[in-house]
Amino acid sequence: MSEQKIVFDENDPTAKALRDAISKMAELGAQRAGLEKQLDGALEEQRKFITGSREARLDSEADALLGGRKREDNFSKIEKLRHEIEVLDMAIQKQQQVVSELRGKFSRYVCNHPANRETYIAIERRILAAVQELAAANEAEKKFLAKLYEIGCNSVSFRPMAIREIGIASDPNSRANLHIRELQKFVPEAV
Repeated sequence: MSEQKIVFDENDPTAKALRDAISKMAELGAQRAGLEKQLDGALEEQRKFITGSREARLDSEADALLGGRKREDNFSKIEKLRHEIEVLDMAIQKQQQVVSELRGKFSRYVCNHPANRETYIAIERRILAAVQELAAANEAEKKFLAKLYEIGCNSVSFRPMAIREIGIASDPNSRANLHIRELQKFVPEAV
C-alpha cells in the first residue's frame, strides 16, 4: 500500500493561525540573532578599548570629536542590547506557548478530519489482520512441530521461526490478543 496522504485545508483558520504563529517565532529568533551579533561586536569593541593603551582610547575619542560625533558609551550600548535580548527571550517564550496551543488545536482539527480518521481505521484493520494471521501461523507452526515429536521424531531439522513476541492465537495473554483487546477498547471501529 502506498504512503497515506494527510488531508486538511491549508486555508482553514486553525492551519493559518499556526503558520502565522510559527512565522512570528522565526522572526523573533532572527531579531534575537541580530541583537546577539551586535552585542558580540560591542563586547569585542569594549575589550579592545579596555585592553588598549590610554593613548589609543584618547585617540578614539579624539577622532569621534573631530568627526562631529560623540563617542558612544559602550557600557550603555551593551546594557541596552542585553535588555533588548531579555525582552526578546520573554517574547519568544510567550510565543512558544502560543505555538504550542495552536499546534494542539491544529492536531485536533487534522485528526478529526473524516478522511484522516478513515485512513487510520483502515491501517489499524490491516494491522489487526496481520497480527491475527501471524498469531495463527505461529500456532500452526507450534502444532506442526509438536505433532512431529508426537509421532516419534526425536530430532526435527525444521527451525522454529515463529515470532514469539506476538504469541499464538489460543493464548489469551499473547501480545496478539492484547493488541486485539486494545483495539476493541481504543479503536472499536477497526475490529
